[in-house]
Amino acid sequence: MTYVLAIDVGTTNLKAAVVDSSGSVKRISSYELPLERPEPGAAVHDPNRLFEVLVKASREAVRGFEREVEAVVLSAYLFGLLPVDSKCRPLDYIMTWVDTRPAPVAEKLKAEVDMREVYERTGCPPLFIYQLSKLIWLRQSRPEVFRAARYFLNSKDYVIARLLGSPYTERSTASATQLLNIKTLKWDSECLSIAGVSEEKLPPLVDGDIVLDHIPRDAARILGLERSVPLVPGVYDGAAVVVGVGGTEEGVCASNIGSSAMLRVAWPAPVVDRSPKMRFQTYYMCSGLWVPGGAVNNAGLVMRWFRDNFGLAERRYAELVGESPYKLLDMEAERAPPGAGGLVFLPFISGERFPHIGNYAKGVLVGLTTGHGWNHLVRALMEGVVFNLSLIMDALKENGLSVREIRLGGGGSKSKLWPQILADVTGVPVKRVAVEEAALVGSAAIAFKVLGVYSSLSEATREMVRIRDVMRPIKEHVEIYSELFEYFKWLVDHMVEAFARHSTLRACQH
Repeated sequence: MTYVLAIDVGTTNLKAAVVDSSGSVKRISSYELPLERPEPGAAVHDPNRLFEVLVKASREAVRGFEREVEAVVLSAYLFGLLPVDSKCRPLDYIMTWVDTRPAPVAEKLKAEVDMREVYERTGCPPLFIYQLSKLIWLRQSRPEVFRAARYFLNSKDYVIARLLGSPYTERSTASATQLLNIKTLKWDSECLSIAGVSEEKLPPLVDGDIVLDHIPRDAARILGLERSVPLVPGVYDGAAVVVGVGGTEEGVCASNIGSSAMLRVAWPAPVVDRSPKMRFQTYYMCSGLWVPGGAVNNAGLVMRWFRDNFGLAERRYAELVGESPYKLLDMEAERAPPGAGGLVFLPFISGERFPHIGNYAKGVLVGLTTGHGWNHLVRALMEGVVFNLSLIMDALKENGLSVREIRLGGGGSKSKLWPQILADVTGVPVKRVAVEEAALVGSAAIAFKVLGVYSSLSEATREMVRIRDVMRPIKEHVEIYSELFEYFKWLVDHMVEAFARHSTLRACQH
């Protein structure tokens, strides 16, 4: 049996696991990665703390496998920006995708730059999360840091630099910066000009499915390994999930429901939305595959917010019987009929990533009457999350990307109801994968392909990904949800102006 160490740097948690070539997670370690907020709008990681947590998780995960691990493979969150000096020492914190300080820059860019052209060149719609807006913000707000920077890295680049001594960036992560040209897979000169940086300020581009180098023995020992091993750059976390749920097959849509949620289709070429709404992104993955689709801010986050603020009874009862409060909420929602008695929820409690909806969006409950109870409300929340995610599916289908089934992972897949709602709304079967840690298994699959254990990603996922069960669309439910989903889309379009006006109210200025 062959083993690899897979490391996933998430926005809130960092995980490391030893995974074998059958797809079994042999040992896993997870630690919280605290987000720091040193000023209004900021949401940053301390890069030194990030690496300390990575070392701690890695050393714990490899215990007992110190000599058996054959490679290290990485995945990490997107949209991070870290200025470093010539020795890759941090000059500031890592700006994460949650950091809203570049939002005014992105709004100004819409007025000054043809963002449709930028979208078609980079596959990235006009959102403030990208490094393009972050670099401009840094140049304007921290000019001394901007000038002093030798390189601008993301979180994974920094980890690679710490392990190898030199910075590199792999193309899947680079394709989500709004700085990479999707036709050439090289840095885009026009976007670099807009950002005010030269190509020399960015790390060399490499593919994610290669042996980049061998980790020196000293660095390997820091991770808990007893010998030098190959470093496989891997892909970004969402692309790793696509692989980890077996989403590289034609017609298979990969989805993951965690705090946020994503829905992507592996495709042999980049695709952009023909609609002026620019409803999805197209990022590169590896092995010549692209992953058009998107992510939404509000998924498990909605249920956690509801649990914490309104689910006191469920929390207390769950403690008494040793059960998850989410399972109790699930059971409550099952008591309500499909469509929640006409109660519709727009789940934008933390804004949303769709450009046509915008960061001003808020949560909205429509259709509430005296005939609705607690069960209707909980079900409406779950349905609203699925409707929101299905906006991406809708856009993909309109652009010729066919879907015959959905592979689902993430914490939300523990629910029996959520996957069934997803099947009923989209009209295609939903297959729940047997392992929760899809990103780690996906990264491991890439590493095993690179090591020659498998000849392709498809072979790797066939051997490593197991299906737990299948939720098939229920005809009567499909008809109900089809009508409700059309209303949901209409409602979103007609609420955009209301969201913008709401943001100007004095009561909202806090």
